[in-house]
Amino acid sequence: MTDTADVLAELRELVIRSRLPLTFNATDAAAYIGVGRTRFYQLESLGRFRAVDMGRAKVYRRADLDRYVDSLKPAR
Repeated sequence: MTDTADVLAELRELVIRSRLPLTFNATDAAAYIGVGRTRFYQLESLGRFRAVDMGRAKVYRRADLDRYVDSLKPAR
């Protein structure tokens, strides 16, 4: 039964993520990962993720932000 619950949880997550944009500006990216803009820019300067140029805009890929969040250790 746990396997079914895990599959359903993954499916829900996929549906939720599919409705989100592929890229974010800095303000929206910070909100997406749950930090303020100052902390967001600190994380960027530490190399946790990086911006990409999209025309004249500097944007952050959702996949990069997800990878960063997934790399965090669970709280004790």
